[in-house]
Order: sequence, then structure tokens, then C-alpha cells
Amino acid sequence: MMLIRRGILDTKRSFLRFRLSRLLDSSRPTSGHGFTLIELLLSMAIISTVFVFSAPLLNSFHWNAELNNATNSTVQSLRRAATLARSGQEDSQWGVRINSGSVTLFKGTSYATRDTAFDEGLNFATSITTGGINEVVFSKLTGLPVPTGTIIFTSPQGQARSVVVNSEGGLSY
Repeated sequence: MMLIRRGILDTKRSFLRFRLSRLLDSSRPTSGHGFTLIELLLSMAIISTVFVFSAPLLNSFHWNAELNNATNSTVQSLRRAATLARSGQEDSQWGVRINSGSVTLFKGTSYATRDTAFDEGLNFATSITTGGINEVVFSKLTGLPVPTGTIIFTSPQGQARSVVVNSEGGLSY
């Protein structure tokens, strides 16, 4: 019996020595379940690097989407104006005015003399600049546009989209 007690005490002592040595030895982690500071810093560096390289790409996607929005809004308004003019809606000509950040469908012979009660507006990013022709009027019943030409949209990064209005009222973009 004495030998058994002595064996138990020796086992307890060696276990306590082992635990004490583990506590005093700070160079080894006490548990294998956590992260070391080096692992944490390395992870942060990798995440930061991925973000730095992906941010310009995401910005490019954003401006590409804004250009598509401006182009599609303009094409939609031009087609609607041509349809309204061909059908003789309100016995009038119909046109489209492109301003910075908006496209306005109007009733009348020009934007300056339009009937504002019939205005329909669509908006796009104000940082998209416009160039080329900024107003197209479609004649009643024939739907022929005056003037013909190109409408150009440019993003702050220099990307560009254009809408061409031909002499028969066709659009290409």
C-alpha cells in the first residue's frame, strides 16, 4: 500500500513539475489553439495587399457601370421620343436634351420652348461629362431627327461611350 501511495505522490509531483515548467517557459505557447502575433501580422499584410491591388479594379468597374447607365438612359429616352413623334402623340414633335447628370425627354420644337408639363427625366452620375450634340428633336409622324450626330459620355478616368443618331433616326452605341 505504501508503494502505491508513493507511486501516486511521485506521479503528482512530476505532473506539478511539468505544469510549473510549462508556466515558466514563456517561449512556448500554452495552447495550440490560438494565433501568434506573427501569424496575425502576416494575415493583415496579405489582406491589405489584396485590397490595395483590387481597389483600382473595383473603381474601374464602378465607372464602367456609370457610363453604361448614362448611355442606356439616353438611348431609352431617344427611342421613346422617336416613338412618340412617329405616333403623333399630342400632335407635336418630341425631343431629348442631354445635360450633365440627366437626360430629359420633352414635347416641343426645342428644349427652350418645350411644354414642361410633359418632361420626363432620367438621371445618371453628374461626374460623367457629355460632349457632341446635346439636343435631338424628332419630327412629327416621320420621326426623323434634327440634328444628327454623336453624343459622347466620358468618365473621370477617361473611359468613353458614344451614341450615334443617324439621319433616319437609327441609334448605334
